[in-house]
Amino acid sequence: MEDKKVQQPTFLQIVRHPVTYALVVVVSVFWTVLYYVTDRESSQNDKMLEMQDRLYKQMIEEVRQQVTPAVNKVNEAATKVDSAAVKVDSVAQQQKRRGGKR
Repeated sequence: MEDKKVQQPTFLQIVRHPVTYALVVVVSVFWTVLYYVTDRESSQNDKMLEMQDRLYKQMIEEVRQQVTPAVNKVNEAATKVDSAAVKVDSVAQQQKRRGGKR
């Protein structure tokens, strides 16, 4: 058997080979698609966050509109109860004074 020295291909031979071109094209397309998919996803996330923000603000405003009248009614009722308590206390003080004089 003869030992033949196997010659390694040169860099230029590798670069000029059709498989190398195909590999470069496939990798380039992959990275381009990956970039556009991730970029589109981040813009979709931004849009989703904006929509959620608007929805939350709208919900908060609706709750405020519904709660404010109820709070006002409670405040009015509390004021009436407070003034009634003051009147009852005043009457009780008068009754004590009258009872003490007899």
